[in-house]
Amino acid sequence: MICVMHTSQPYGYLEIDGRPIPDELMFRRCGCVSVEEYRNLLVELFSAGVPSRSSEGVIYSRRMVRDQQERDSAADRQRRHRSHASVTAMSRGEVRSQSHKSESEKVKVFKKEA
Repeated sequence: MICVMHTSQPYGYLEIDGRPIPDELMFRRCGCVSVEEYRNLLVELFSAGVPSRSSEGVIYSRRMVRDQQERDSAADRQRRHRSHASVTAMSRGEVRSQSHKSESEKVKVFKKEA
């Protein structure tokens, strides 16, 4: 169910085109052999307080929805506060090549030091 919720829009909901996914389609995706088995397992999950149902009857994961809201909020915050100005030394042209010497000049210098 979580895999289906992960790929669905909105994120974390078991829905197709704004409508709940029927049990007859979900039971095989969840690895159940029958709709009855799926429904029994769903009752067990609801009794443990794992998923929730929206007012439209769509099953969703509170955790997945909350995590997505936090990701969206963080992305908005980063977009608002990120400067688009060039701030690195390289982007301002201050970083220059460390050495313009050819390889033969470097070898000569190394031999003199040794």
